[in-house]
Amino acid sequence: MHDWDPSGVAPALQMARISLELVADRDEPSIERRVALLAVEAVEAAEYAGYAGVTKRNGHRSRVSAASSGLAEACEELQHRRHEGPCVEAAATVETCVVADTTVDPRWPVWGHRVAEMGVRSVLALPLSAAARNMGTLALYSSTPQAFDPTATALASAYASHAAVALLFARQSAGFESAVEAGHLVGVAQGILSARYGLSVDGSFALLRRYSNSSNTKLTGVAQQVLDDGELPGCEFPRQRTATGDDVRAQALPRPSRPESPSS
Repeated sequence: MHDWDPSGVAPALQMARISLELVADRDEPSIERRVALLAVEAVEAAEYAGYAGVTKRNGHRSRVSAASSGLAEACEELQHRRHEGPCVEAAATVETCVVADTTVDPRWPVWGHRVAEMGVRSVLALPLSAAARNMGTLALYSSTPQAFDPTATALASAYASHAAVALLFARQSAGFESAVEAGHLVGVAQGILSARYGLSVDGSFALLRRYSNSSNTKLTGVAQQVLDDGELPGCEFPRQRTATGDDVRAQALPRPSRPESPSS
């Protein structure tokens, strides 16, 4: 039987408390700010002026979304402007990147020299990844060279995992809510078209979809147009239903109006 080491209990309890605090919020920008602020509490090596920043990744684009101080934000922004640095590396490889000393690290000499002048001597950049989703990076900064030893790195990795789960949960919740709102919007638009043109539910949806395709407009945008105007532009269907009305009306595609070319 292995001896129980009580020294790991306090960090574990602290990490559990922080994790619960993160997932209690559903707003992604708010969680990103919390991730940056609580990182300093979770990893004591990031002691200088609340040194932590979060980079958000959407596709191949990244931007600074939160920082615990202006100095941390400046360090993050400099990486994105120069397209180099530990955060860029961590985002590309989805692996932890450590800069032991910014004054001697040969990988990014220009960036390292600039942040060293600002007082940053060591950096720990970690991917925020969960369920095969690469959502960005968390960067921790210190004014002390070689501040991030194996223990600090392990704590930071554990914290980044909790933070990534909280961010993924927020994104999925937001996506679900958006889908519900979009479905409601389209449903209301279908009701308006059904009442105005005498269409069935299927016929009104077919009309919305065909107009969306022909006008190169998102379905929700077309639905919002129906809610705003009470009709589709150029749609002149009779109000009375006929035996074959739905099929004919669904195929009679209204043409989006285009501005006339100025006469020469």
